[in-house]
Amino acid sequence: MTALGAFSAGDVLTAADLNAIGTWTSWTPTFYGLDASTVSNATIDFQYARLNDLVFMIGSFTFGATVNVTGEIGFTTAVDCSLTNPVVGYAGDAGTGLKNLFAWIDTGFSPSRIRLWTMQTNVTYGILVGTSATVPQTWATGDLFRITAIGKVA
Repeated sequence: MTALGAFSAGDVLTAADLNAIGTWTSWTPTFYGLDASTVSNATIDFQYARLNDLVFMIGSFTFGATVNVTGEIGFTTAVDCSLTNPVVGYAGDAGTGLKNLFAWIDTGFSPSRIRLWTMQTNVTYGILVGTSATVPQTWATGDLFRITAIGKVA
């Protein structure tokens, strides 16, 4: 198949070419703020689809019994991005419900990273703070975070 966005006059498009547009592909990000030796205990399901210069990413990370948070949680994008939209996400606490996550694709790294933040609400005006071992919750077995992101390929 001709790469998306690289078609020329006279190219023949087949049904297989058209069906391949936007196909979801699994990827395993590199995680930051999580102890790399314990991440294998998590349930990880990340996928992306590319359409020309747009990349759509979805992901789910469910904590296993031994996953340790060591800092602000983040992970690499499926494809290096130059421009981004805000990332939509939430954290699920197995004991108390859902919490909003705010994130963006940080293009200051190569490859790009998605950084997860949350809203601190015990102040006059809510402010964004980085995730940690205890923010937005104390992460435990069965807790999770999920994201949906759109980026422009670098």
